[in-house]
Amino acid sequence: MTRTFVYGAFLMILVLALSAPYLAAAGGAPSDDIKRAANEGIAVFLKDSRIGGLHRLGFESRADIDSAELGEGFQIFTIHPSKLLDESVSMDFQSLVAPTNQWKFLVVTGDKANALLEVNFVDGKWIPVGIGASVLAKELSGFLAAWPASSGYQYRFIRVYQATSDLLELSLEGKVLGIIPLTSLIVKKERPRGVFDLRDLRAPSAVLMDLRPVVRQNMQMDRDAIRSFKDLDN
Repeated sequence: MTRTFVYGAFLMILVLALSAPYLAAAGGAPSDDIKRAANEGIAVFLKDSRIGGLHRLGFESRADIDSAELGEGFQIFTIHPSKLLDESVSMDFQSLVAPTNQWKFLVVTGDKANALLEVNFVDGKWIPVGIGASVLAKELSGFLAAWPASSGYQYRFIRVYQATSDLLELSLEGKVLGIIPLTSLIVKKERPRGVFDLRDLRAPSAVLMDLRPVVRQNMQMDRDAIRSFKDLDN
């Protein structure tokens, strides 16, 4: 019974996160409330923490932690699995991507990206909920260095939960140039973790074709797991 409850609670949290009202402009800059919550997160998760527990985030000294500050913010977008797996609809990437009420911010010390801090909209307000993902932070930092916003490039951070995949969509003057798979199941196996690959800029249609079988397989595994839990309870 316990395992069924825990799994069901996880699914409920995910559904609520994805179905909540879209409270930030798609692809726009974070609001002052969002940035305020992110800065509070730095104080909560870093400034009052012991250095020993923060080495995994790339901080080497207390001075590094004390000088940590917010970098670029990314609103999290997603692709709902029902749309991705519906073969009767057009596989147009733009029409499938939808915004969520979650943001991730780079936490930087000088020019070095150490971690990602997440801010979510919970009970009517923006709050910091966690920090980590140092590998993904390095990849995002590499992306920004290669295609800076100051040169007119635009980007969307897309998380496909059912494929455990993070993607970045690169655009210029409203035209999508391609998709970069980040830390995900569809990244090339020979690519080292945390290393940004400029050559791995893919067509949106090709990314969708890679994602579809992964999502279908994972969702089937989830259904099988739920059935197994129910059988154990019976």
